[in-house]
Amino acid sequence: MQDLHALCLRLQDRFQTEKRVADLEEAIDIGHQIESLAIELDNPYLTWFHQCMVRSDPDHNIMFPGSGRLSSWTNTSAQDRFADAVYCADAARELREHRLAVRGYKLALLLADRCTAVQFDIDLQREFLARKDARRLTSKAVACAIEPGDLEAAVEMAEQGRARIWSTLRDYAYPLDRLIEVAPQLVETFRETCVQLELLSATSPDLKMDPSNSEPDPFADLRSLQLQASLQTWNTNLEKIRRLDGFTDMLRPKCFASLTRAFKDGPIILINIDDHRSDAIILQCNSSPVLVPLDAERVAETLAEATKAVEITASRARGAAMVLLNGDGEVCTLKSGLQQLWAHICGPVVERLLELGLPEQSRIWWWPPGVMASLPIHAAGPYASGQRSLSDIFVSSYTPSLLALIRSRDDMGNSVRGVKLLAFGQSDVLPKVRPRSHTIEMMLNLGP
Repeated sequence: MQDLHALCLRLQDRFQTEKRVADLEEAIDIGHQIESLAIELDNPYLTWFHQCMVRSDPDHNIMFPGSGRLSSWTNTSAQDRFADAVYCADAARELREHRLAVRGYKLALLLADRCTAVQFDIDLQREFLARKDARRLTSKAVACAIEPGDLEAAVEMAEQGRARIWSTLRDYAYPLDRLIEVAPQLVETFRETCVQLELLSATSPDLKMDPSNSEPDPFADLRSLQLQASLQTWNTNLEKIRRLDGFTDMLRPKCFASLTRAFKDGPIILINIDDHRSDAIILQCNSSPVLVPLDAERVAETLAEATKAVEITASRARGAAMVLLNGDGEVCTLKSGLQQLWAHICGPVVERLLELGLPEQSRIWWWPPGVMASLPIHAAGPYASGQRSLSDIFVSSYTPSLLALIRSRDDMGNSVRGVKLLAFGQSDVLPKVRPRSHTIEMMLNLGP
């Protein structure tokens, strides 16, 4: 079997470089043979043979061999399955098979959730999210869904990917924090099962380094039975959790319809940045999503310049003597960075919002990717005589995810006074921070 495996991988590599469909078809045929043997032997390298994309039917539609089982295989780790799903999705997108590429990215996002779900150590979760394939997954998935015009799928995948990243960055070791108060024993059992699954699905490091190793594993049968039992327990406990009030969608991607609650208080602008394309999607209540294509090359340049401008402004505020240059050797200033943000990102969005009839001074919510999260989007503008900036036209707010916005509004509704505010500032650097903070505090104390 190892000889067939080596041949299959060589054919696959040649297809990647020369794009000869004959190589892919031959790799597929060999892969089917290996798959039959691997299933019979319950070989832990079964997923290796599903990394070939298939052109097999008369219409040349790509299909994923065994992809229906990819999310539930018990003989490989979640991270191995995740890597395979990303591989399949990327290959389908490269061949412009968008429907199946979107399917592959959705599967990869589900497996990414599984990878973080079985890890209770924050450092291990962040280590996984720092992987190149995990770090770029959401932006690629969203861009891939936008290409054929499936904007609702793009929003669903953006929410799934970004919500996971932000929850990890906020030190949520696992999305069961609220469940502990409701069913602590169930939480403990579920956690134990997750740990067992990850330990049992991880094969020997020596075997991973040498997949052609044919030495028999005397404990393979026992481990396979333990894996199946743990997986069954995991699924049983997950179903129990989903039957509890408020946890119906536990570890399930949210559908577009359930996310529209976030649009009720004003438009949300989803920004997505990918190597192949960059876009904004305007999300409004009782309206279909509206696409605003952006210039990917200029957006990349804008982000680089705006980031440098923010850095130099922060350094000057702290008394550091540092000058940053852009790619043309010119000094970066905050004004130039904000002008670029307006010209290539915010300006086109504002123009489209006005065309859609949104009244001026309406509140809008920016939903940027991580690379833009630290930029002052609300301050973008042309900063030229007689021209208005973003803050002159709309009131800007931000959200890291749609669910975060929905939950914050729900929490506000449950608050005694209906308002929660967190204010902080560097009063030693900015002289107006302390008096303005005091003014805000007085206003809140005088409120109803």
